[in-house]
Amino acid sequence: MYHPRHITHPSSNTLEQCLAISDVVISAVPSASYKVNTAVLKDGCICVNVSSEKNFEKDVREKASLYLPSVGKVTIMMLTRNLMRLTNYQDMLKQEAPKSTEQQ
Repeated sequence: MYHPRHITHPSSNTLEQCLAISDVVISAVPSASYKVNTAVLKDGCICVNVSSEKNFEKDVREKASLYLPSVGKVTIMMLTRNLMRLTNYQDMLKQEAPKSTEQQ
């Protein structure tokens, strides 16, 4: 079901630019070699690791106001569900866009 608040917008920002303005950073990269660079994080942000690997550098607690090093399987499942919903909403909007242009 589509909800008007669940809209995604394209962005030309780099990852570093996004991290610098983000209040919440959720990382889920399944790789031990990937680490979010603490230097580019916004001061006082909230950092959540949902990967089985630690995706944040060891000094993340110095910059983040709250750091969750891991979450449970149900939380990961709900985050995945929400991401899939956003993707579906975006696809729905793309399909509706030509229809609304034709009506004008």
